Amino acid sequence: ITQIIEIFRAVLRDKSLTEKLIVQKHLIHGTPYVFKNDEDRYFDLKNQIAHHFSEHFDTVRMVGSAKLGFSISPSKLWQPFSDESDIDIIVSKYS
Repeated sequence: ITQIIEIFRAVLRDKSLTEKLIVQKHLIHGTPYVFKNDEDRYFDLKNQIAHHFSEHFDTVRMVGSAKLGFSISPSKLWQPFSDESDIDIIVSKYS
């Protein structure tokens, strides 16, 4: 996880990247850390949540430490995801 954190910190220092691009690429896009070895389970979870809320599959996203593998919350900055961590899911419209 230390290497993943260092890569993310380097991304934050890269002045050629916009905040929007960082959010899209690292906080929204891709398979979450907690499902890195089982992408099918992430698909199933997203599908169940979308169905429950009658929303489109693509509007469901995992964010936070479960997505990244570490926290970016100021009070928990860089703490690795653990068994005590929560899993944050958002359902949102986007354009």
